[in-house]
Amino acid sequence: MNWTVLAADPLYNGFMGVIIGAVIGGLIGFLSSYWLLRLQRLDERRAIALGFRKELEIHEGWLSVSAKAYRDMMPPEIWEIKNRPISKENSLYYVLRKEMFQLSSSTVDGLLNYYSHLFAAEEERRKVGMQNTHPMDLTNLLCQHAYFVELYQPVAESLETAAAMIPDLIHRLKNEGANDKFRGLKARLTDLLSG
Repeated sequence: MNWTVLAADPLYNGFMGVIIGAVIGGLIGFLSSYWLLRLQRLDERRAIALGFRKELEIHEGWLSVSAKAYRDMMPPEIWEIKNRPISKENSLYYVLRKEMFQLSSSTVDGLLNYYSHLFAAEEERRKVGMQNTHPMDLTNLLCQHAYFVELYQPVAESLETAAAMIPDLIHRLKNEGANDKFRGLKARLTDLLSG
C-alpha cells in the first residue's frame, strides 16, 4: 500500500483526526482531573494543618498557666482548675484523628506525642481526684502543701512536656501550609468539622 495515496484519502485523514482528537482530549481530561484532585487534597491538608495550629495556639496560653498552677499548688489557683478537664472530647484530635494522617509523618508523630501527654495529664488528674486522701496532720499547712505538690507532680510534668512541644508543632504545621493567607481554608475547615 502506498502511504502517499493513503494520506491523500479524505476518509483516512478524517478518521485519523478523530482518533488523534480523542486521544488528546482524553489526555487533557485525565491531566486536568488529576490536577484538580491534587489541589483538593492539598487544600484539605492545609485546612487540617490550620485547624491543629489554631488549637495549639489556644493550648499554648493555658497549658503554661495550668502547669504552673499544678506545680506550685497555690490554693486560689489550684482549687479553680483541679476539677477542670485538661483534654475535652470536642478537641480537634477526636474530630480529625483520621484526617490527621494526611499530614507528614513527622508532624503526625509530633501531634500524637503531644496529645498523649495531654491524655496522660488528664488521667493523672482524674486519679488524684478519685483518691480524695489527705495527710494525717491537717493542722500542718506545710505538710499538706508538700503532700499535694507531690500528688499533682505527674500532672504538672505532663503539662510542661506538652507545652514545650507546642512551638515546634506550630512551626511544622506552618510548613504543612497552615497559613491564614490561603483563600477558603477557614471555610474548608468549617466543612471538615461539620461533616
